[in-house]
Amino acid sequence: MSFPAACCNTPPVKADYTPKGHKTTVGEMQCYFAGPADSKRAILVNYDIFGFHANILQLCDILGDLGYRVALPDLLRNNPLTENDLGTSGVFEGFKNTRGSWQSIKPV
Repeated sequence: MSFPAACCNTPPVKADYTPKGHKTTVGEMQCYFAGPADSKRAILVNYDIFGFHANILQLCDILGDLGYRVALPDLLRNNPLTENDLGTSGVFEGFKNTRGSWQSIKPV
């Protein structure tokens, strides 16, 4: 599979953000929570291949500030792709076939 040059050569957005929520372990999975714990409305957020990146934590906090209880599970188990992985031949295919597959993230 080939990707457009812009996909692999454009650096990711850098965020200087301090999260407002908190991380806790649920079962065996790390999760990030934001928003009021007693909210009657909830949103389950999923991230991209970069995991618990500052941008996705900021999104969770924005939704939490709107009154939603937000949960962001760490489906990649603290093993996301990194900025250094971008543009490296075969890295995305390897990710998709291992860390990014249901077999690798489903509960045991």
